[in-house]
Amino acid sequence: MGILRTALGSIIDIITEDGHSLPAYVAGNPNAGKTLILLHEVAGLNRFIRTTADRISAFGYRVIAPNLFDRIQPQVEFGYSPMDLTRGQGIAANVNAEMALADVIATAHAAGNDSIGIVGYGWGGDIAWLAASRTKLFRAGVAWYPPAIANARQDAPNCPFQLHFAEWDVAIPAVHVETIRRAQPQVNLQVYTGATQGFACDERESFNPDIAETARDNMLAFLRRHM
Repeated sequence: MGILRTALGSIIDIITEDGHSLPAYVAGNPNAGKTLILLHEVAGLNRFIRTTADRISAFGYRVIAPNLFDRIQPQVEFGYSPMDLTRGQGIAANVNAEMALADVIATAHAAGNDSIGIVGYGWGGDIAWLAASRTKLFRAGVAWYPPAIANARQDAPNCPFQLHFAEWDVAIPAVHVETIRRAQPQVNLQVYTGATQGFACDERESFNPDIAETARDNMLAFLRRHM
């Protein structure tokens, strides 16, 4: 496993079951005993995800953020301009469920015997839901404004799961949120009044610091209860 030091965290190589060498950003105390797998948006393993890993690790977690784009296009990350997001969406469309699951499972195995949770933003939230539904590796899961869960609402997660949605998200209409609520009433579903898509990302124009802080506190309380 190779290690490259960064400002706060490290880049490590994780070997998947099919032999792929998967880079991942790691932050936090390796002896924390609690590990969160952090899954990125269509913008890739970018500065926002690395900073988020650093911030979450300050609450007593080791955080591992794998690069789920690496099989399709290595060493790529994007910002949040329309052009960047379109490019990222093109890569994400080529990451099939089997690829993503293989990478997430290998990342979870890298956590050893820790209590493991999974957190995803946007597209990564969809993958987090998939991983929590198709494996029993996680003690808890959290997804922030995942766009496709309404289509996967019958795939019940095998652990306590929390969802964060924005009231005015043009990509996730309220009817989709209500569909998820009806299909999975046991899921802890949060909708933030006045928020728009990407409200938790401080690199987007839609960033809302007050709502982002409230949602972060809700997530941390949820993870503390279940991990």
